[in-house]
Amino acid sequence: MHPRLIPPDPWKWLKNRTLPLLVALIGMIALHPLFVQSGGLADELFPLIVVVLPMLAVAAIGSWRRALPLALIFVFVIAWNWGHDSFDQVAIAKGPTSYFALVYYGYAIWALSFRLFRSTALIDDRVYGGLSIYLLTAFMFSSLFRHISAVDPSAFATMGTGEPRALLWNDALYYSVTTITTLGYGDIIPRSNWARSAAMIEVLCGVFITVAFIAQLLTARSPSHSPASPQHPTSPDHAR
Repeated sequence: MHPRLIPPDPWKWLKNRTLPLLVALIGMIALHPLFVQSGGLADELFPLIVVVLPMLAVAAIGSWRRALPLALIFVFVIAWNWGHDSFDQVAIAKGPTSYFALVYYGYAIWALSFRLFRSTALIDDRVYGGLSIYLLTAFMFSSLFRHISAVDPSAFATMGTGEPRALLWNDALYYSVTTITTLGYGDIIPRSNWARSAAMIEVLCGVFITVAFIAQLLTARSPSHSPASPQHPTSPDHAR
């Protein structure tokens, strides 16, 4: 077929769309101390950016139809926190917002994985997208750790002294990143059953994402999955 008659690949426009998401997530982790207010509370801009990023990523990489459930959850959570908690961060941490965050991030991770881990996705999109999904999982569990600590202040303790340690939002983010990477400095220890259960689940999610990520990269490099690979004869008739 003449090159001009070959239809364009719609996936080529996906190239490098996941790189801005990855850079933004790394930037939010690196610069999060700038958003810490007195008393350990978060600047209102930080949670807003962290919540909006997955929705924009799903809309850019997938479609606005895919991002519509995220927009609905976002509007509902904003209305709930405004009417029920008056945007009080402590009340929000103790309330059901963390469970909505689990659904929100879980759907965003699924939507991005569904789009990026197809056989037609470009390999660089799988690299940037896989790392972005890994970091989004860390953000998702940080909200859960913050909720567990807010409900039960003795759920976490400080290493050495064993004294209860209430996790603020920046502590929860730090603990979540060190947990999913299995780095585990040990300065924060989960003591309650719910805290330990959440930590174990996050580690398992991190291992699963890593294994799936490597498997997808190997699949992308496999010649048998390349559309340009020649078809080998499988019977004497084809050999003729």
